Amino acid sequence: FGYRHDTMWRMQSIGKTPLRKYFVALNGELANELLENSPLGRQTPVDLPGVQWIEEAFRQITKFGATEDELAERTCALLAEALLLQLDTEARKLNCESKSIAQATYMRCRKFLRENFLKLNSANELADSANVDPTYLSRLFRQFDNESPYKALIRMKMNHAARILVSQDV
Repeated sequence: FGYRHDTMWRMQSIGKTPLRKYFVALNGELANELLENSPLGRQTPVDLPGVQWIEEAFRQITKFGATEDELAERTCALLAEALLLQLDTEARKLNCESKSIAQATYMRCRKFLRENFLKLNSANELADSANVDPTYLSRLFRQFDNESPYKALIRMKMNHAARILVSQDV
């Protein structure tokens, strides 16, 4: 979600997954216009599938923002613009599909995965737990997340392991 300097929020993680928060300060007329027109401009949480691209966009903004290259500021501005435009596109796509039974099933499976990824060892276990056919589960993830359920499971486990390593200064 997006918020302004005068907005108060209380944030809490869902399940066992720690909350990850990125900050990007935007300024200028174009940034304000893009922010207002994006789902973040509504100042309500937005739940989007397939957040890898969002995380990668923030990594790139952070990477270029930390350099002293003469093009760093422009690069960061373009990356932030692309991020806001893509958020708007993804949110509109979800709104068009909001009445889909397939999407509701996918969201239920994804929520279960997010809350139980440490207990799961395979996509078949996820399918069994969510009471869906494994092939259908794979199709849902590819349709709404561009990622297989197994790859999503492994990514969540790897991110969790990385957070533990970083937090313990191993």
